[in-house]
Amino acid sequence: MITLIIWLICAVACSTIANNKGQNPILWFLIGLLFGIFGLGVVLFIPNKYD
Repeated sequence: MITLIIWLICAVACSTIANNKGQNPILWFLIGLLFGIFGLGVVLFIPNKYD
């Protein structure tokens, strides 16, 4: 149960970070849901779309 909660938190965090960077939040939510902490690590390093 704890693992599921952590994966959902990663998915929401990926979506929020991607939205702030101008990326597709739905796509990044799914990536965060599938890959968890690894997806979160990737979204942290993608560049801002509007810079």
